[in-house]
Amino acid sequence: MRGRARRPTVEGGAMERLNGWWCAERDRIARTLADFVRIDTTAPNEPAAIPFLQRYLGPLGFTLVERPIPDLFWSHPERCPPPLSRLTYGRTLLRAHRPGRAGGGHLAVNCHLDVVPLTEGFGDGFQPVVAGGRVTGRGAADTKGNLVMMAETVRFLDHAGRPPGCELTLDLVAEEETGGNGALASALAGLDADCALVLEPTGLEVFCGHRGCVTFEARFSAHATHMGSASGPPTSAIDLAILGIAALRRLETRMIADAAGDPLFEGWSRPLQINVGRIEGGEWHGSVPARCRIVGNCGFLPCHGLDGARSMLEETLAAVVADVPGAGVELRWPGLRNEALAGDPAHPFAAALAAAAGQGPIRAWNVSCDGRHYGRTLGLPTAIFGCGRLDQAHAEGETLDLADLARGIAILADVLGGAGWRGRPA
Repeated sequence: MRGRARRPTVEGGAMERLNGWWCAERDRIARTLADFVRIDTTAPNEPAAIPFLQRYLGPLGFTLVERPIPDLFWSHPERCPPPLSRLTYGRTLLRAHRPGRAGGGHLAVNCHLDVVPLTEGFGDGFQPVVAGGRVTGRGAADTKGNLVMMAETVRFLDHAGRPPGCELTLDLVAEEETGGNGALASALAGLDADCALVLEPTGLEVFCGHRGCVTFEARFSAHATHMGSASGPPTSAIDLAILGIAALRRLETRMIADAAGDPLFEGWSRPLQINVGRIEGGEWHGSVPARCRIVGNCGFLPCHGLDGARSMLEETLAAVVADVPGAGVELRWPGLRNEALAGDPAHPFAAALAAAAGQGPIRAWNVSCDGRHYGRTLGLPTAIFGCGRLDQAHAEGETLDLADLARGIAILADVLGGAGWRGRPA
């Protein structure tokens, strides 16, 4: 049995090598992140960041390249459909490429440009605040701070005279927050790399996989009648939806029990979640409701798979209405279709990152991200890593501690410019 993952700690040489440079550059880096946050890249506005990226990445030796979305994407079974997805014909894929040394290997780095929308309590989220060693604004943690972390790692290594030996491709994708369509399209376009690094606010913990997630919509139906004519137990569509939610809670418990046998997920108290985020139903308040729908997300493990998770949802909710005369339930799949990823915790790249972070055993993440498209679609060894805390992602008052960003630079610099992973892995 694997031990519980030890939280990463960055101490000693890694930070000492960075400190002088960081003290001189910290204010500039904070201003740069604030400038990035100021750009509203809520889908479908991700292209608004292109002028900033050209100015920022160009002096670091990166060339921005736009490519067409491959035709295969539009009919792919994992494509998140409209209206949640707003990716349309005519949009392009965006990458930034920096050459490396011959034989130095090729690292693909995923960073999503989109951010979640502002909320009523965070209406000024695109007016960043730099104060108290933090940058506050929408996307600071998830995940614009991580693109800055990656770019500044390259700058630091160039400054230190030990530039990354590997070729770097920054995959600057759209729509991670709404299902990963940008990374799916990019993977289908092909990417000849040796490893992939997916930048997300992991709190500097290195993960080698993640749970999956599927959006479901359950439409319950029952016989409409006058409230006074009911002679037996309640059988309204709203009652059925309530019973359905209770059944989903029991399903979640069973699915979590499956994690006990998965060494990548056993350290989490709640490795997956089933969340009902919307309920709508009812008509006249004196009538037994004939219709009610619930919409939610179902997390699942690699052992379940996307098709298996759908089947479990169908069986669970069908059982709710099976013995109720005139009742029915119809399931639809209107949003996320995110497969799970089980990567290799012993791969040299992930192991080098974890060693630089001072981390214990590598596990899989209990949330979903773009990692699956690199690990499954492209078959690349994939690590998920970044500065920022998950509880700040999507939050009102989203904020990033600049000290966390500095520690992330130190970790990446140790791996890309030091004695960590070098060359093409076996």
